[in-house]
Amino acid sequence: METMREVLGRKRESSGQILPVTTILISGMLALTGLVLDGGMIYQVKRRMQTAADAAAMGGAHELFRGNTSQIVAAAREDSSLNGFTHDVNSTTVTVNNPPLNGPRAGNNLFVEVIISRPVPTTFLRIVNRQFSTVRSRAVGGLVAYADGCVIALDPDDRGALTVAGTSTLSSGCG
Repeated sequence: METMREVLGRKRESSGQILPVTTILISGMLALTGLVLDGGMIYQVKRRMQTAADAAAMGGAHELFRGNTSQIVAAAREDSSLNGFTHDVNSTTVTVNNPPLNGPRAGNNLFVEVIISRPVPTTFLRIVNRQFSTVRSRAVGGLVAYADGCVIALDPDDRGALTVAGTSTLSSGCG
């Protein structure tokens, strides 16, 4: 049977471990918090950048549809700029390729590829010597043959978007 002095002596031997363990745990929690906050900021920029890339690809595709192939790059960069990502501003690059260089539409002149890239400054990841994180988004837009139908109702929620009843005849000069 242990005496009270032996029990108290053992407690004294293990004292002083709380401070190093707490320091390690708090450091880990701060690092994880920093990663979450920086990751959230990077994801938010990525989301906005993808919207800009989608709009830019559609803008380039519209010029392609109009036959203005010399205006594809300007239109795509303008639409990207309207969404907050201007070429050569804040180290942003907006690359426009017709035809696309990668993906399933590579080499097809009926499509426009837009790649937006920007370094995003980090806050907490600087602790591990990560000053920036480069974010990229890619979108492809183009001309696709549509179905044989030539009358299209674009508003599926509007009950009167297209109504044909009784012995009506619908004549169209397409197809």
